Amino acid sequence: MNPLTLSGQPTRLDPEVRVGLVADCVRQYKLYEKFEDAKRNCQTFAESCRKIIGKSEWYVNKIIAAAKICLKLIKLGFQEPQLPDCEYQARPLVRAYQKADQVYQVARKKYGTAIDDGAVPEGVEIPPTPDEVLVKNWNKVISSLPTHHITGNKIAEILF
Repeated sequence: MNPLTLSGQPTRLDPEVRVGLVADCVRQYKLYEKFEDAKRNCQTFAESCRKIIGKSEWYVNKIIAAAKICLKLIKLGFQEPQLPDCEYQARPLVRAYQKADQVYQVARKKYGTAIDDGAVPEGVEIPPTPDEVLVKNWNKVISSLPTHHITGNKIAEILF
């Protein structure tokens, strides 16, 4: 699947999300070391962020996290216009997803594969997966607000 076309279907994904998907590939595969053009050849990801994208590594990492959340939402069945429009809207979802992942990983460490096998001792409550939390949270947002009223601040108010 090409993340820029999402299974061949044209998409109107926010340009920031597209940049985030590409930047993640550049970081993951260290493509910044492979540019033959001397103006774009970089030694580190941080340098490539500054030279090529014109943003700090810190901000590009935020864009990457937002893009990953949008991609997760797509994989979980959401479609446009039910997706965050920009990094700022995705930011509270990223925070909530990271918190849910931390809680879930603690449970995984404690109970191991018993979580996956459904063999957790009786009476033990297993936390929802981060994806389940993401779906619940995003459904809460899109059912509470009209699309044109969804902002990062309002999402944060609903989730936290």
